[in-house]
Amino acid sequence: MMVIRFVCVFFILSISSAVFASDIYRCNVNGKTVFTDEPCNGEQVVLSPMNVLSTSEGSSAGAGLSSYNSSRWYYDISGYKKALKISKRYDVPIFIYFQADWCGYCRKLESNLLHKINAQRSLKQVVKVQISPENGVKENALFRQLGATGYPTVFTMTNSATKPIKRRLARNKNGVWKAMPIDEFANFISSL
Repeated sequence: MMVIRFVCVFFILSISSAVFASDIYRCNVNGKTVFTDEPCNGEQVVLSPMNVLSTSEGSSAGAGLSSYNSSRWYYDISGYKKALKISKRYDVPIFIYFQADWCGYCRKLESNLLHKINAQRSLKQVVKVQISPENGVKENALFRQLGATGYPTVFTMTNSATKPIKRRLARNKNGVWKAMPIDEFANFISSL
């Protein structure tokens, strides 16, 4: 019975890996083997996509439709490098968010836009990276290399091979700070 359960779980995870494209980990919880997308002390399970047809450009079947769908954020330079690999593998855009822990406007952007349910739903189709330039020399070097000067700053890349483009998700007009409307944000993310 345990073997059948394991085979069923493995089959479901194999199918869902092509759809959700998240990392899967095999963990031991209370003496039982479980599979999760949350890192644990267990080993990472590498599942290859099933029933995926390649086009001449090397992307998944569906003429430009991506199989990437993840709410996971990556952090700092190591996360940026991981995002580049994921973007290349799934041919998906990258959303780069530079912020500082002390930045009030960053918290406003998060609470008024990035943490809203509809915005999070839209962001699932891109690889998301949050970089705090104050966390390290390499993070600050990337921030300066891209020409960023203040927080929050957002860049997008249509894929791993394109140059990052600075985007404006909020405006400060006559002393009033306002984030981009969520429906406009959703359209913006879909257009990447």
